[in-house]
Order: sequence, then C-alpha cells, then structure tokens
Amino acid sequence: MSADTFDKQIEAARRRLEVLERSAKDSGDQKGLLRETLEELSTALEELHVAAEGLRQQNEELAFSRQAIEVERQRYQDLFEFAPDCYLVTDPDGIIREANRAAATLLGVRPGFSVGKPLLVFVAKQAHETFHLRLSRIQDEGNTGGDWELSLQPRAGMSFPAALTVGLVHDTGGRLTGLRWLIRDISKRKEAEELLRSMSTMDELTGLHNRRGFLTLAPQYLKMADRNKKAALLLFADLDGLKSINDTLGHPAGDRALTTVAHILNETFRQSDILARMGGDEFAVLAMETPITGAEKVTARLQGNLNSHNRKSSSHLSLSLGVARYDREHRCSVEELLAQADAEMYQQKRSRGDSFVPGGE
Repeated sequence: MSADTFDKQIEAARRRLEVLERSAKDSGDQKGLLRETLEELSTALEELHVAAEGLRQQNEELAFSRQAIEVERQRYQDLFEFAPDCYLVTDPDGIIREANRAAATLLGVRPGFSVGKPLLVFVAKQAHETFHLRLSRIQDEGNTGGDWELSLQPRAGMSFPAALTVGLVHDTGGRLTGLRWLIRDISKRKEAEELLRSMSTMDELTGLHNRRGFLTLAPQYLKMADRNKKAALLLFADLDGLKSINDTLGHPAGDRALTTVAHILNETFRQSDILARMGGDEFAVLAMETPITGAEKVTARLQGNLNSHNRKSSSHLSLSLGVARYDREHRCSVEELLAQADAEMYQQKRSRGDSFVPGGE
C-alpha cells in the first residue's frame, strides 16, 4: 500500500469519526459508551497517521536507494563498456552474453557481433584443445586455475598470444551461472621477452650464440648425439691477429673481421649446428659427425671458404683451429670438450707462430 492511499483511508476514517462524535453529542449522556469507542478510534487513527509517516519515509528512502543503484549500475556499465581492456561475460559453457567495445576491437568484429557466439570461435585452432580442457576444469571443479595464455584468432588478421583472467559468477545458491573474462593482447610483451632472451643468449655483433647460449644448448645437443648413437665434433677457432687489426686499422675493422668470420662459419656449417662467439676473438661450433662431416673434412671446408674470402677481399683473415670429438665411449662435459679443443687450437697457434699482418697476403 502506498503512503498516499494510506493517507486517504485515514482521512476517510477521520471524517467518519467526526460524524459519529456529532451523533454522540445529539444523543446525550446515554451515548457515553459510544464516545469512549470514538476516543479509542481517534487514538487508532493517530497511530495510523504515524505509521503512514513512517511508510512515507521508507518510500522516500527506497526511491533514493533505487536511484543510487541506478547510478551505480550506469557507472558499472560505463566502466565495462569503455574499459581499455577486453571484457566478456559468458555463460558457464563459454557462450558470450556481454562484450565491451575493446572486445570488439580485439576480436576484429563490430560491436555486438560476438554476443550469442561461443568464445571458442575466436580461439586459434591449435589452442582449441587447451581451451576445452581449461573450460571443463572450471565447470567441473569450480576453479579457474589462475591466469593462463593461449592464442586468439580474430575474424580478420593473424592470431596473437593473449593472457586470460577468468572470474566465477554464482547465484545465491552457490550454483555457477557465468564467467567474467579479462583478455589482454600480450604480443608486445612476448616480443620484448624474446628480445631479452635473444639478447642474453645471442652475440649482438655477429648474430651467433654467445657463451651463455652455447653452454645452454650444447649439453642438450650432446644428449641428442647419445640418443642417436652418433658422435659430435666441437671446433674451437681463434681469429688470428685481432688485436693487431684493432690497433692498426681501428676497432670498426676488427668488428668487420669478426662478422666476416661469423658469415664464413654460417656458410660452412648446417643450421642444426650450434655456432657461437665465445668472446673476444674466439668462436666455437658443435656439429654432429657424419661420414661427410668428419673432423678433417669440416676443417678443410672451413679453410676453403676462408681462402675463397681472402681471394676476393683485400682483408686477409686467418683462423687457428682445434677440434675435439665426443662419443658414447668417451663422454665428457661441454667444459671438458671445450678445454680439449682449446688446447689443440693453442698448439696449432704456437706451431704456426703469430706472424699475421693486417691486410697482408
């Protein structure tokens, strides 16, 4: 009952009371009982009036609360709609119920297009199994398992890596009724991570692996040689006279000499081999040994490519080489293998003498 209706009923009762009071006066003292009844009715009307005032205040408070709720609802809607990140609301099966503008941009569709469609249609095919498994876990266990990453495929364009955060929506009975998704494109983050990774394991000047990269990859390479029952060769090379090049022709010339050696190594060895600049003027190569890639043949091919460069260029380059062999009967660590190849390289350098002249023939 509204406060206005309540007031009308009170007013009608008051008018009826006035009529009864007049009737009681006209009837004399014999109507004392009626007067007492009228007084009780008057008291009841006053109580009703107080109750009506309370009801009016409650209605005003309710209207204020309803207005405040509407303001908050609109505020939430604006935050959801205009948020810079992709926000989605789905049912427990992953059917999209709400999607903000950022979601439309991220998924490459017009606003509203995704509503009613499975989120799966925007997941790259290679990630479908991962998505199914994760969604099933959420449904069965009621546990999101924390943030996760997978590839999304917009309607137009290339797939990209995305980070997903999922929130659970339950009804008052605790039943799972929906999922809230926060999705971010992490392509730039992945590129930055890859750059940092390559910077930490790659030599910036030559593009070969650095010492860290070589020591990280080489043990796995030797394990692969063991599994395939093959031998591996570690070649250790030193660019002769780098200090003399730097002192005589300048450090840019020394850098060019180092990059030239890297180029010659890339020409000589396979992509599956591990090529590294170990630091300064030292290079290392770890290669699988085959009938056509024995130690003598590998060093001969490298020397041939080096001679070919020297014939075409005014800058004469020379390498001192050492080779160590790894097989299942003579297992050792990468460090020990490096030490063996380095010792052989140093012996060759000593036997030849350091007679290199920059730019000479």
